[in-house]
Amino acid sequence: MATSEGDVVALRRRDGSILWQQQGLRRRSTGTPAVVGSAVVVGDFDGYLHWLDRSDGRFVARQRPGRDRIAAAPLVVGNRIFVIDEGGQIAAFQSGDAAGR
Repeated sequence: MATSEGDVVALRRRDGSILWQQQGLRRRSTGTPAVVGSAVVVGDFDGYLHWLDRSDGRFVARQRPGRDRIAAAPLVVGNRIFVIDEGGQIAAFQSGDAAGR
């Protein structure tokens, strides 16, 4: 989940406690994260997609498919990630493209 400050937080399913919290995206107006493979992907106000390691929240990659705000949560279909920005540009990534996996 993303907090109102922009932190991305992973919670344990079992009890809802915090597993990790990535504060490096504060004030970037992050959207709703999506999970693909071993990564969590989240977009921001400046058109960047950030890939975080699912196990510990460290940054593993960053891409900027366009210059406009990412308009919605990334859509995961199989091993592909689709995003659309506020300018209407659609971008697709195959799992591993940006995260180096």
